[in-house]
Amino acid sequence: MKRQQKVSVLKFVFENAHERSSVHGESLLKIINSIKKLQVNIIINDSRYSSSDTGNELAIIFSDEIKNCSYPESNIILGIFLRRRGNNRPWEDDGTGNIVELTLKNETHEIAEVSYFGIDINTGVLFLLIIP
Repeated sequence: MKRQQKVSVLKFVFENAHERSSVHGESLLKIINSIKKLQVNIIINDSRYSSSDTGNELAIIFSDEIKNCSYPESNIILGIFLRRRGNNRPWEDDGTGNIVELTLKNETHEIAEVSYFGIDINTGVLFLLIIP
């Protein structure tokens, strides 16, 4: 069975009652750098890690923050978007048409869905690759 990937394309814009304009270049870099200043910490409130009452938890990690991850200098900023489900497990087809709860090797393990993103600083366009 072939896995399908979904690519979403988003554009950063500034909008108020008087105008709507694209956010790119230095303005977009300032926004990204302000996000990078936040820690990724499950416990504190001012963090890039967002916990919700639904059991889904979210985080943004930029590639330059990942150990042993490097890519050529460019105008595209890469990273990953994590959605951690905790014990809120999805269901899967067991191959015979029956739907069963997704199992883990160990009950203390948790499920995290990883999506990859790239932000083109020059255009303000964000590409989000979701791999189910």
